Formats: sequence, structure tokens, C-alpha cells
Amino acid sequence: MLSSNPFGGVGNNPNKPDWYGGKVQFRAILRLEPDGNQFRMELEEPHLGPSCRVARRFGSWCVLRVRIPNDILHNKGQALTAFFQRPFVLWDRVYEALYAKENSVFLFRTNKVIRNGNVMVLPEDDSEKSPWGYLKWMNPLDPEKDQVCYHSTTLKRK
Repeated sequence: MLSSNPFGGVGNNPNKPDWYGGKVQFRAILRLEPDGNQFRMELEEPHLGPSCRVARRFGSWCVLRVRIPNDILHNKGQALTAFFQRPFVLWDRVYEALYAKENSVFLFRTNKVIRNGNVMVLPEDDSEKSPWGYLKWMNPLDPEKDQVCYHSTTLKRK
């Protein structure tokens, strides 16, 4: 659907009125190596589940949810933060953490790819986003967009 229409996954398609995308969930679980000092992610099998706005718009493969067990979450604070501040490569695509909720960190596929051992940055467009591009898309801070945001020229004193 997304190959024929970049907005095909969000629904309201006249050819498939009851269909919308983003239902395939890609997940991983964070584990500790036997030495107790290194993290590793284990990919789980994809499955169907609830969609989110990003997955409907950009495709399910753009979001990887990493579940963090409680024993790691509560005992590895700074190391855990440092681990998720780095980029992750899955196949030739670079994913970066942009969101965390409860015991999960959400990695988003970026516009960076690995080719011949080198990082290439693809131009941003309707299907490829930088981390900042996702944030601007999710919550544009443009005061002209009927958004609740502070803009110094809009406040006036009486």
C-alpha cells in the first residue's frame, strides 16, 4: 500500500476502505550478557497488534519496540541510558531511540544506511526521516498550525 501511496497506510483508502497499516509489530527484548555488564537485544517474531500513528504513516518496519525487564530497568540506570543513546543497525538501516514508555524504548528507523561499512545519510522525504524529522512531524512547533505553543510575539501585556 505504501509503495503506491505514501499515505496509504493511514486508512480511508477508497480501494480498501476498512484497511489501515501499521499493525505488524516488530519487537525485541533487552537481555544482559552472562558477565552482567553488557546488554544485547534479542529480536522476537513479528506479530499483529495495535497500530500507532508513525507505523500507519511510515510503515510497521519503521518502529522497533524494545522491552526492558524490570530487573534491568531498575538496576542499570546510567548504563541503560548510555546504551540507548547510540544508534543501532538492523540489516543495513540505522535505528535510534526517540521515545520511551513504561518498560519499553521505541527505536525509529532513520534516514541513515550502512553501505560498504560507511554511513550514508539519505535525503529526507515522505518515507525517510531523521530523528529530528520524526519529532517535527509528530509535533510541529509552528505557531501557525493551531498548535498550543509559546511564541514571544503572540503574547501581549495589557
